[in-house]
Amino acid sequence: MNNGHAGWERLVDLSVGQRIRLAAVVVAPAALVVFPAAQLITVFLADEASVWTRILVQLGVAFIILLLTVAIRARFQDAPLVNFALQKLRVGRRQFGFVEVNVAGMQGMPASQKDNGFVLRFGIDHGPQARVLLQSGPRGLSGASRERLLAVLRESRIAMPADAYDPKGKFAHFNHPANLTKDQVIELVENHLATDESRPGG
Repeated sequence: MNNGHAGWERLVDLSVGQRIRLAAVVVAPAALVVFPAAQLITVFLADEASVWTRILVQLGVAFIILLLTVAIRARFQDAPLVNFALQKLRVGRRQFGFVEVNVAGMQGMPASQKDNGFVLRFGIDHGPQARVLLQSGPRGLSGASRERLLAVLRESRIAMPADAYDPKGKFAHFNHPANLTKDQVIELVENHLATDESRPGG
């Protein structure tokens, strides 16, 4: 789907459910800040309010804040854009070439749960990164979205992060368990087919 600018199109098509799940994964770390911040609301409670009342109010306020944040982000969250003529991706207002993509990994869940779907993040290490929800079956990517994503990944330079104390990368998988190599990420995307129509012979 074109976004209104010549040459640019959505990398993947997002359903409402995918928008919500992606937003939840991105917002989840904010819970560490929201819950303490919600404690400020308890200052408006009567002095005789019980400890349990204060805890329930704090949890309720934090939950509402997180829910609203997820809903707002999901509403305005756009899929990354891609321009194959320029060989570039656009994440927000940042543009970068396919060959600049040097890191990829799974976010929000361990590798052992990848069969149930997972969020793939990829982009520039310590820079802009795109996020795509990969699921098997009818809830997954469309066949066209999957092919666009694979085309980008195949032109990338994704590798495991390098550490000064591990220059040969012997322990990279232990130091960065959520990260993937280029071959691994391509294999995962290929195996998480969108719909039955996308499967060979389907």
